[in-house]
Amino acid sequence: MLTINFISVLFCTNLFICTGLCEMRIVGGQRAKEGQIPYQVGLRSATRHSHFCGGSIISPTHVLSAAHCVGVSFFDLYMPVPARVIYVLAGQILLNVRETSTVRYVEQIVSHEQYDPVGILNDITLIKLQTELPLKPGSAIDSIPFAKEVTDSGSCIVSGWGVKSFESNKLTKTLYWANVDIYPLSKCKIYYTFIGAQITNGMVCAMSGKREGSCQGDSGGPLNCNGVLTGIVSFGVGCASTVYPAVFTNVAYYSDWIDSTIRKVDTTTSTSIAIPIATTPSVIVNTTALYHPNTEIVLRVTRPH
Repeated sequence: MLTINFISVLFCTNLFICTGLCEMRIVGGQRAKEGQIPYQVGLRSATRHSHFCGGSIISPTHVLSAAHCVGVSFFDLYMPVPARVIYVLAGQILLNVRETSTVRYVEQIVSHEQYDPVGILNDITLIKLQTELPLKPGSAIDSIPFAKEVTDSGSCIVSGWGVKSFESNKLTKTLYWANVDIYPLSKCKIYYTFIGAQITNGMVCAMSGKREGSCQGDSGGPLNCNGVLTGIVSFGVGCASTVYPAVFTNVAYYSDWIDSTIRKVDTTTSTSIAIPIATTPSVIVNTTALYHPNTEIVLRVTRPH
């Protein structure tokens, strides 16, 4: 059972369409069991040590997420965040980082070159990790194959870490999941046209048709249809809507881009240096005008001799 809730970080458009500065969270749904959704990861700020988006493991060193998760948008301007300020948390349903947690630093972030933050088009990014994740079928960490063919029907699972209730907007520390159904793209286009939003073939729409229960998963999180990564949580309209489906990036539509980008990042070397999770005392500067609203840039100031 699905509702849609948006937590505004900075602002949304006057049409209440979620942009890269709004986050979608699970409101209800069912609590995931350990190892139930092994491909789900959390993207975290390496300076603030906080969760800000979801992602999906597609190989030992590659994660798919949404472009709006890894950059800040101001109208038609988009600035990606440095790879060194993000790390990935895998293999657990709880968000708290422990000594036994599986954490991987990010080496490269490549968002689609035609990502449009205004229309929220081509909302996809590939994240390359510095070291491999220990993937194993049946374990708490494993990959999910990404779709090669477009799906226009079927039941799916959306997952993410979300708020306990719409009223509190308090982020739960536990992974939740919900059932949704693929919604016909032709009908989805009609509904969104009424509010001036563009739905393209690079998107997948899904909804439950009921007002109570769970919301869409974290932005950037997975839409799993029959064991295949079919969508990436992108945007939606309003809260608890039974009219407007949630919109996901259509993974199959971008399968060639994913393959070519993987080849590209695997043949290039990044010079990004990770910020240690246990950071030393620093001057923390809030720079939401320049970077992702959940990202803070660390400046280490040395007193002149």
